[in-house]
Amino acid sequence: MTNLYRSTIPVTYSRVLADLMTERGHSLESILANSELSEKEVFGRDFYVSPVQLTRMVRNSVKLAGDSGLGLKYGNRLDISTLGTLGNAVVTSQNIQQALEVISRYFKTRCLLVNARFFIDGEDAVIEFEEAVGLGQNLPFTMESVMTSFYKIVMSMIDRDLVRGELRFSYPEPSYSDEYYNYFKHFISFDRGANQIRFDASVLETDMPFDNKEAYLLATQQCEARLQELTKMNSLITRVKDKLRDNPTNFPSLNLMAEQCFMSPRTLTRRLRKLNTSYQQVLDGFRCSLAIEYLRGSGMTVDEISRKMGYNDPSNFGRAFKSWTGQPPSYYRVCVAA
Repeated sequence: MTNLYRSTIPVTYSRVLADLMTERGHSLESILANSELSEKEVFGRDFYVSPVQLTRMVRNSVKLAGDSGLGLKYGNRLDISTLGTLGNAVVTSQNIQQALEVISRYFKTRCLLVNARFFIDGEDAVIEFEEAVGLGQNLPFTMESVMTSFYKIVMSMIDRDLVRGELRFSYPEPSYSDEYYNYFKHFISFDRGANQIRFDASVLETDMPFDNKEAYLLATQQCEARLQELTKMNSLITRVKDKLRDNPTNFPSLNLMAEQCFMSPRTLTRRLRKLNTSYQQVLDGFRCSLAIEYLRGSGMTVDEISRKMGYNDPSNFGRAFKSWTGQPPSYYRVCVAA
């Protein structure tokens, strides 16, 4: 499970969104409301935000914008430089296939909200994006932004018009679908069960213009180091979550969790702090993921889920769930998890 409260997403993505919205006349204060982010952090360097902080910014921005297709506009501002070191690996790849393979392996070092996967399906080369966490009402915005950004990157790699290409979106066709054609030159379809950019696989052997083996090796080594860092972060957090899952109706206190992990509460707190998180944040992230799992995959009522998760008062569970996802559990089950 992804820890929604751990700071793992480069602040670049928040900064681009803040710039877009302030240019449209909205105050930074309204964009950052309830995100626990400051102006200094958003416009600072070498800072990371959590999935929860970024999704709250997105939710605020969509509400403030009052129009549809904001994800398309946002994604159009995300270019190869937004990918940081991963972007360097892409640019210096030998050919398009190698560039897409490196994106598939290391995209999680840039964003834990979405997984990327590259594969070949018959005569099609496919880049597929799927939710790494439940995106809820932010799904269209997120996929619009990711697909717009990567479509632009792929087109710049090919540097010529594609004879054949297609974009597939997992969600129903929005009322503003005509706007998609301002950003995509190829056939678009909705309600396809997957989010994919598909194109003629014959272009995969096309050489990249800035192919550089030494630079590529250095960039991929840095990406691998970041991937291993994230994996190391997950080891202690996974251990804590495994123990939470052992008794999901009676979550242990910090002191008891530390005892179960064979360390003192101070040591557990310190080690989690080094991972930019806390026991409370891990617990909240686990509760959120578990609640979504119950809503999606069980026939339990919301009240039954509330009791199963240790809430004596269902209204307390409802408030907690809304703070995690932006929607009450009943709405999530009917309109998001269906």
